[in-house]
Amino acid sequence: MLTNIKQERFARYIAQGITRSKAYGLAGYTPSDSNAWHLYNGNSTSSYKIRQRVKQLLDAKDLTKQDILNQVLTTRELASESGQHSAALKASEMLGKELFHMFTDRRENVNINIASMSQTQLQEYLITKYGDTRAKELMTWLDSQYKPNTVLNTISPDSMNPVNTVVAAATPALRLVKSSTD
Repeated sequence: MLTNIKQERFARYIAQGITRSKAYGLAGYTPSDSNAWHLYNGNSTSSYKIRQRVKQLLDAKDLTKQDILNQVLTTRELASESGQHSAALKASEMLGKELFHMFTDRRENVNINIASMSQTQLQEYLITKYGDTRAKELMTWLDSQYKPNTVLNTISPDSMNPVNTVVAAATPALRLVKSSTD
């Protein structure tokens, strides 16, 4: 590992396949194509050490799981030190997932037949699942979706005259939920 943190970052980005110009800026230097070229291709000791470090990083073909975890740790530290907090958090998330099985997407796939529930049963289910406040919001929304025997003013296609039409407005599932409570 190089002792200069910016040079180490620069070498790591290049080893990852990022262009020298972009790697230069990501490493914390003021972006400059010519400076990036000179830092990597120059005759200085620093340039030589950077090229050697890139070669060392690229030669690490037989990576073990531990090597990869170490790289993630190092990357996390570099990202944190350079103020790239989202990259540091992503590395922390990767470590948490691998080492502690944290941050896994958990989804509960449950088929609930709300059509067969009474309003009380549905309300109890929603309270258990989402809490009082959200359950009340959902019940209010469900009630607003079903308005039986709503009278709508429509135009008759035959005469273009207003006609009162009785409509049972709701999806079948909501209609069943509501009618099971009536």
